[in-house]
Amino acid sequence: AISHFDFYRFSDPREWADAGFRDVFAAPGLKLAEWPDNAAPVLPMPDWRLQIEPDDTAARQVTVHALTPHGVELLGMALHDPHPSPLPPAGEGDGLAPSPAGGRGPG
Repeated sequence: AISHFDFYRFSDPREWADAGFRDVFAAPGLKLAEWPDNAAPVLPMPDWRLQIEPDDTAARQVTVHALTPHGVELLGMALHDPHPSPLPPAGEGDGLAPSPAGGRGPG
């Protein structure tokens, strides 16, 4: 399951419990959170943090930071998957390379 959360207006930790987020985040699946800093005290540690920044050409630069051992493992699998994927392996002319935190960024 994939769940998306926008914590832009999140301001009270009681909202977390009232909305049932504890159960959702405890269940297996991909959770995507916008404005996670607004809910940081109650969110579990993410495996990845994605930074999306516009560049001068109106494209977006995406940097992936692996923050947990599981996140490092998943990122390694994503970067070394022998199956075709939308992202070419790092260093093959894509302008992306592993970041010092284990992610992909401008390189």
